[in-house]
Amino acid sequence: MKYLDEYRDRRVAAKIVAEVRRVTTRPWTLMEVCGGQTHSIVKHGIDRLLPAELELVHGPGCPVCVTPLEQIDKAHAIARTPGVIFTSFGDMLRVPGSQTDLLRLKSAGADVRIVYAPLDAVRIAQDNPGREVVFFAVGFETTAPANALAVTRARALGVDNFSMLVSHVLVPPAMTAILQTPGNRVLGFLGPGHVCTVITSTGSTLRFPSGRANCNLREDNAIQTTSRSWYDGLQVNVQKRLSHGLEFQSAYTYSNNLDTTQGRLSIDSEAFTPYVPRNFDKGRSVVNATHNWRFNTLYTFPARQSQGLVSKLVNGWSMQNIVSAQTGFAFTPAAPGDVSLNTTTNINSGYERPELVTSANLGDVTSCVGTTGLSPLGRQCNVNAVVYNPAKVISGDPNRWFNPNMFTTPIPGYLGNVARGSLTGPGLFNWDFSLHKNTPLGFLGETGNLQFRAEFFNILNRANFINNPSNGNGIVGPNAGRLTAARDGRDIQLALKVSF
Repeated sequence: MKYLDEYRDRRVAAKIVAEVRRVTTRPWTLMEVCGGQTHSIVKHGIDRLLPAELELVHGPGCPVCVTPLEQIDKAHAIARTPGVIFTSFGDMLRVPGSQTDLLRLKSAGADVRIVYAPLDAVRIAQDNPGREVVFFAVGFETTAPANALAVTRARALGVDNFSMLVSHVLVPPAMTAILQTPGNRVLGFLGPGHVCTVITSTGSTLRFPSGRANCNLREDNAIQTTSRSWYDGLQVNVQKRLSHGLEFQSAYTYSNNLDTTQGRLSIDSEAFTPYVPRNFDKGRSVVNATHNWRFNTLYTFPARQSQGLVSKLVNGWSMQNIVSAQTGFAFTPAAPGDVSLNTTTNINSGYERPELVTSANLGDVTSCVGTTGLSPLGRQCNVNAVVYNPAKVISGDPNRWFNPNMFTTPIPGYLGNVARGSLTGPGLFNWDFSLHKNTPLGFLGETGNLQFRAEFFNILNRANFINNPSNGNGIVGPNAGRLTAARDGRDIQLALKVSF
């Protein structure tokens, strides 16, 4: 079989083994990361073909094997929820939780479906607008882009009934923990080629936080999840099951989401404060929406007793509605440059949190020293500055959503005192409407059908503005306080589908 037989060619394998023996001049201990690698190595006897100086050890395993039991139990609880279509890769169906597994839940009546890609789950959500579709997102780092693409695609299509239960596993922290273990003999890793491959080096010595040195690694760049989050919420759900052609569901969430920044880099989230205790940056998350309401309906119009062409025209109609309303996400204004002189602002795209204009500093802020553009204490001077007023800082006008004159840059060498997430962006109100018409086509057999679909996304064509990127909320410049992006406007699509 093409692309399979080549990897089982005895002559090619012998050449590779001979080359491995030739270049192995000292003892090596290598660890394969993925459970799939371990399976292939043992199944095909690769470990017995390698020279004695080359030792393979097993760990940490595939993401399926290391998915926390708590997360699996969450998946089972969601799958049991009425009205939910739970989607997952097939290898998760037999993974046991505390009481059962997804395959048994499926046999007991839960709507559990196997998908081969996250986008398959998005399509299922499109086809079932009246039900919540949840995808069980597990895997190493490389599965994250595919999952992110699915979320982005669902958002672009206006699919509001699609969500994910995320349980990604990072490889680098596991590697670091292994290398920091006292008595560690591992000198290199065989990472899944699509995830990460670490090649050892005889370069300069690297010292880990424990103080132990590993002279085989030239450098170590670690990206770690060191933030914390707190979530409190009240959820209310009202559902009317199908009767007389009508079914609807209404869901409301009142919540408060706090964290210590969503990420170190501005591409991830927002500026962090260097060299301070972790909880110093605690504030409203960039995904905090206090009020969130969704309402969807499905109504099938009653059939009319008529014959011939009239029957085909007036029967088979149904309509669907999805109404979404929520308050805006939290955001933080930004002061440009390395004001605090911490030298690490580069990774935050050159911005920090500003300082509030108060009656105490107003005199300095509005005083300019010559043509320097600075105040006597070194702040950026602003003759239009006014004292911060939480009741008036948000104007509601997208051209100037917040008043930048209520903020100022700190004195050089000092941190700003504006709290993270202290401002609230624009809310969302969206109405999606669709009209379907099914017409039986007898000449195509019992299942012959012609379906007409008219779908209107954001039917009101409302301008739903969104928050700027974290480094786009500057307090100086011509666009200070202005919102520069919005969700899609009205989108209409018409379709005909013939089934037979």
